[in-house]
Amino acid sequence: MCDGLLIKLPSGGKICFPIYYELVEFPPIRDPGALRDLLRDLTVLATIDQLTTNLANEQNGRQITRSVQSAAAEAAKQLPEGVSLGDATFGSQART
Repeated sequence: MCDGLLIKLPSGGKICFPIYYELVEFPPIRDPGALRDLLRDLTVLATIDQLTTNLANEQNGRQITRSVQSAAAEAAKQLPEGVSLGDATFGSQART
């Protein structure tokens, strides 16, 4: 199993380029539940959004950014009443 990018060679061989990442929970929320899960989801989406700026193919970046923003908008509907995401949270607007 390859936890990263698996390249299959014409000879039938395979090369795995592992992808290392760390998801830091800040602020730490000790209570399990819907809010913790929601904040974790939003953190992952924001991380993906930030990483799209590293893509060389701008079309791919725009497509991923639109998908992330759509998912974040759906997730944001689950925030408590009166709470919203800041405009710059999903800031890869340069690609949209």
